[in-house]
Amino acid sequence: MEKWNLYNEKGELLPAHSFRGAPLPEGAYHMACEVLIRHADGDFLAMIRSTKKRDFGGLYEFSAGGAALYGESELDCVIRECREETGLRPRSFEKIAYTLDREKKIIIHSFIATVECPKDSVTLQEGETDGYLWLSPEEFKEIIKTDRVINRQMKRLDAYFRQNGWK
Repeated sequence: MEKWNLYNEKGELLPAHSFRGAPLPEGAYHMACEVLIRHADGDFLAMIRSTKKRDFGGLYEFSAGGAALYGESELDCVIRECREETGLRPRSFEKIAYTLDREKKIIIHSFIATVECPKDSVTLQEGETDGYLWLSPEEFKEIIKTDRVINRQMKRLDAYFRQNGWK
């Protein structure tokens, strides 16, 4: 069972912990991180979410990510999730968004990373992803307007996409 650190609304570590699936105390949040991956040639990585997943199976997800484990920093979490879900190991990560979801009691740190690797070096994580595509910036702009993407992820990253002319 995954053990999580807990944080307040400001993202400050609380002297408490919880476990995946357990109700969180009032005013406590758990942390998750995600990374949007871009190839050095400008293409975006779109992961196809596993149809075995309870939520959003078969949709395109433009990040690798998940819950931070107990003791992990934002950077530790995003590096681990990127490696687990894509097999890729970017050298640096740029923070692009911070989202506080009061309803789901989660703080999400969003990053972007650029990779220089053969495009066929992406690996899939059993039960998490069923496939992937590299999309040109033009293809990316078109697909994020469709219902084939995870809407709440698009909302979370909307300001960043607009700022960079991708939406």
